[in-house]
Amino acid sequence: MKNDKKIAKQKSKGVVKIPNVTVPKLDFTFRSQYHWLEHYEDGQRYSNHLKSAEEFSAKIKDLIENVIPEIYDHYTDIFEKRNGSKIGFKHTHLIDDASKSALVKKVAQAVTKQKFGDVDWWQIGKTQGVRIFGFYQSSNKTFYPVFIDWNHMIYPSEKHNNLDLKSLKYPD
Repeated sequence: MKNDKKIAKQKSKGVVKIPNVTVPKLDFTFRSQYHWLEHYEDGQRYSNHLKSAEEFSAKIKDLIENVIPEIYDHYTDIFEKRNGSKIGFKHTHLIDDASKSALVKKVAQAVTKQKFGDVDWWQIGKTQGVRIFGFYQSSNKTFYPVFIDWNHMIYPSEKHNNLDLKSLKYPD
């Protein structure tokens, strides 16, 4: 009861005590070094534009609240054991197809305005939703996202990718 009065008094003064929280020490980093959320389209094969600001907002919210925390929780399974599909990351794998690798490198360079040397490109994706493309450095257990493929244009599905690229207007 005495503690409740103290908290109420602090709140009335505009002061709220933040509880002590123990943050686990992680040896993995999701490092946003590149402007990986930049929009890009090549006018032919690729676009990561969306239909609206509302769609963009909802997807960013899911990315921040769900996808990235789950990557932290399961990075060992994803990158080291390479069995992401067993933990719900069905569309997570190294890019080992030469034509896909060339397209990934082209989009990465266009989005970031940088050239990438010899890196092993990864696609990170769950059953539905966003696909994040980047590379993983095992020496420091760091994943560097380089671009995002909202519309699954790198690995399209005829069943699900009947998009009219001209309808994707956000941002203009």
